[in-house]
Amino acid sequence: FFAGTYFPKQSRFGSTGMMELLPQLNDAWKNQRPKVGEVTTAIVAQLAEVSGVQPGDTLDESAFRAAFAGFKRSYDSVNGGFGQRPKFPTAHNLSFLLRHHARFDEESALAMVENTLTKIRLGGVYDHVGLGIHRYSTDERWFLPHFEKMLYDQALFVVANLECYQASDNERYADFAREVLTYVMRDMTDTDGGFYSAEDADSEGEEGKFYVWTKDEISTILGKEKAERFMKVYNFTDEGTFIEEATGERTGTNVPFLQATLDVVARQLDIEETVLRKELASSRKALFEAREKRMHPQKDDKILTDWNGLMISAFAQAAQALDDKDYLAAARKAADYCLTKLKRKDGRLLKRARNGNAGLPAHLEDYAFMIHGLVDLYQASFETRYLKEALALADLTLKHFWDKEGAGFFLTADDGEKLLVRAMESYDGAIPSGNSIMALNLVRLARATGRTAYEEKAQALVQAFAGAIARSGQGHTQWLSALDFAMGPSLEIVIAGDLESKEAQAMLKTVRQRFLPNKVLLFREEGENPAIVELAPFLENQVAIDGKATAYVCREQVCENPVTTAKALAELLDKQNAKP
Repeated sequence: FFAGTYFPKQSRFGSTGMMELLPQLNDAWKNQRPKVGEVTTAIVAQLAEVSGVQPGDTLDESAFRAAFAGFKRSYDSVNGGFGQRPKFPTAHNLSFLLRHHARFDEESALAMVENTLTKIRLGGVYDHVGLGIHRYSTDERWFLPHFEKMLYDQALFVVANLECYQASDNERYADFAREVLTYVMRDMTDTDGGFYSAEDADSEGEEGKFYVWTKDEISTILGKEKAERFMKVYNFTDEGTFIEEATGERTGTNVPFLQATLDVVARQLDIEETVLRKELASSRKALFEAREKRMHPQKDDKILTDWNGLMISAFAQAAQALDDKDYLAAARKAADYCLTKLKRKDGRLLKRARNGNAGLPAHLEDYAFMIHGLVDLYQASFETRYLKEALALADLTLKHFWDKEGAGFFLTADDGEKLLVRAMESYDGAIPSGNSIMALNLVRLARATGRTAYEEKAQALVQAFAGAIARSGQGHTQWLSALDFAMGPSLEIVIAGDLESKEAQAMLKTVRQRFLPNKVLLFREEGENPAIVELAPFLENQVAIDGKATAYVCREQVCENPVTTAKALAELLDKQNAKP
């Protein structure tokens, strides 16, 4: 328990050492002593000594380089991803690599991300007929998935593709993001706006039955000529490509997957790429309509606060990077649902809702991920109510989850169920930890509002987990992304004027098309006492010049002269983002 709570899951101390320490805790519990916390502290200190992980170590750029070196060693250059089977998407690892590329101009980091995202999209772990990504691949080639679909995977995969699109300027990754968002909007969105949690792997008692095909089914649905092309492109065989995991036998059914991108496939088939794409789109549509008549896997229609926060963030970031108002509307509707149905009258969050009924106390991840989504939604919409909600939730998180005797956020609130030990986790696993997301939240909110107390808390938070982060960077990539922001250089970008004006929109597009992960973006409306000034008082004097949309760019609190054209803003951003 303590190993998972205080240290990376790769820590080297064993169960034998743990068993030697547990009697101290057991005695304290049996006697109901008031010094349980002291015993816990002693055990944690002994574990730290055994593992070599010490809180309070100083982190610098060497932490980024060490984590990158680890990824480089485990990178699968043929299939993409890291390590061997099974392979999980773990998209926040890719987001870290993109930041490493931006900081150090490390082209191999970008190449790793591009290859991995592409191989995932080609593989059977991606649903080629209905879109969306399955939970993980049981093999190293991303071919044979565990067919469950999780909301958080969709959200994190979208963000990684959006960031890769901005970093590479390759439209392919924008298309990947659009496809996943199409799936979420179509199949995972409640009529009231919230997002469902998951779709099961099984239907009719068999894993994957909903997703696999026989060659006869394809021929019946598409007709001989189109079926032959589809099955060739998606690598169908007579004996089937799907392998039953329990028996290891082929079942005669196929999982659609691609061996190469469609431009390569088109050349191999000696057909125009546009013609092939059009035909395959038509075929997939026909197969999707046929598949919809099958018995569907069970859908987990709970609306979870934390996973909704991640999906709100993904839609808000997509609205910016892809300039799509439908994505903004989806993010806004989901946020409004959560702030209405999953928030108590006192401002505290609830954990989940289903069929209109909400309940259970929210945990750290619920607050952290929802704050994260609301900050991104503010930057997409410039509706100050979302930034205001994010600040209020941050204050509640600090009040009820912060370790007042040390540093860090507990998983449960101070007025929640009384536990022997209030757990505190740092590990970024399938999803980022609540602590690492809160570190990023506090830095972003501090830079956006000038509230230095948030930045001080973020520094204390990173310092508390510095030993674990330094020792296992690959298990703490969201922490490293937060540290990347905190260490800078970071940008504070303010645009003032009429939001709907042509020049203001051009300026926003100039900012949003670039990969600038370490930025805060604010908009100051015209008129006296705009709402944003109440939240960020330093914006009082950053006004439009001569009635023109005006951009202010500051780096490390040193501001350039304001500019009034998108072209001048682009030049300024390129200058500020240039490597020293």
